[in-house]
Amino acid sequence: MSEVWIIAANTLREILRRRVIYVLVLLGVLMTIFWLRRLPLMDMAYEAGEPELLLQMKTSQTKAFFSIWSFCTALLGLFLGAVAIHTDIKNQTIVPVLVRPISRWAYLVGKWLGTQLFVCLVLGFGLGLGLAILQAMELETRPLLWLSMLEMFAYATLFTGMSLGLSVVLNPILAGGVTFLVSIVPNLIEFLFRHPHWALKGLSAAVYYVSPAQMPTDLLADSFERELLQPDYSLYVRVIVENVLYSMTFLLAGCVLFSRQEIKLK
Repeated sequence: MSEVWIIAANTLREILRRRVIYVLVLLGVLMTIFWLRRLPLMDMAYEAGEPELLLQMKTSQTKAFFSIWSFCTALLGLFLGAVAIHTDIKNQTIVPVLVRPISRWAYLVGKWLGTQLFVCLVLGFGLGLGLAILQAMELETRPLLWLSMLEMFAYATLFTGMSLGLSVVLNPILAGGVTFLVSIVPNLIEFLFRHPHWALKGLSAAVYYVSPAQMPTDLLADSFERELLQPDYSLYVRVIVENVLYSMTFLLAGCVLFSRQEIKLK
């Protein structure tokens, strides 16, 4: 396993040397602008003596921060996973790895681990900022919010693992595109469940069951807007675990295929 951690550490260093850091800085600047432009409106609501409006604005802004940061981090994981192998082949940095007695699966798992670590660090940093904003806005922290954060990590893991596994047999654009499409397929075919034709209804059911598990409720929205009377925490955790395992399935398949694949240097 030591070779896996060595590759993971090298992958992390490679990511830190890329221009992706500038993308993160830009994201931070945009998020700051997003927040600052609403502060005058909050001040107006406070001075007007509208506590309910002020609370609503604080809640919507904080929820939007968590949601946007989570989505952007997941897309970052999708991108980094999709280009990980392609970049090593293009730059021929994969040559020193393959000539050594290192298993192909160890290389791929190491690439995933390094990429996943970076994505989790970025997501954790954003969630830390979100919690700081939550405290500054004097908003209530409900237990469901912590579970929502766990779902965000699982969502990022899903994108990273799937895109990396698919990149073994697809180019980066297709690997990223298929990953994103698979993640939203259940929402796209939801209307087919009520279709009168049995074939379309059966097809939609089949696609639904081979797609990533869907959370029955919006945990982030519920943690801010309302307190659930009987939240099914076991169901929520099961969905999160299933999505992580779903991602690992693609990674495992990628390891099997990559170990038998001929690498053609460009």
